[in-house]
Amino acid sequence: MPAWIRGPDATGSHTVHFLFYYETSEEKQMKQALRHRVFRSHAKLHTANVLSASAIAISGANPIGNHLSQSVTLAVEVANTHPVCHLVLSQISCISHGWTMEPMDQVTTRNVIVGIKETVHLCFRAIQKDASRVGPFFIT
Repeated sequence: MPAWIRGPDATGSHTVHFLFYYETSEEKQMKQALRHRVFRSHAKLHTANVLSASAIAISGANPIGNHLSQSVTLAVEVANTHPVCHLVLSQISCISHGWTMEPMDQVTTRNVIVGIKETVHLCFRAIQKDASRVGPFFIT
């Protein structure tokens, strides 16, 4: 089961403690004495400011069917500021109830490697799901 966990925002060495709880979903095992398990773990990690990202949004309207769909073209610039290691971008997400985001080229659909002291430019299209229920698209 893959999971993404956000690391600490502060630069430096950190110890992160985890507590995993899981239980069976099968009714046969639910009646037994062992219904759940708990697993404790920890990880030591070092965080550093090595990623710089900025985005530019260009608004537009696209005809879809009999109505105009609001869309935004996103130009995202990602820079690796680390002097020794490369970065691998495995996921870029749009977290919104009213918008979806799709890549405008085939390169952004797979892992993107950002080399040492390198900058890459990625293009996405954000499309409004339902213009009557959602406010404007904001980038902060």
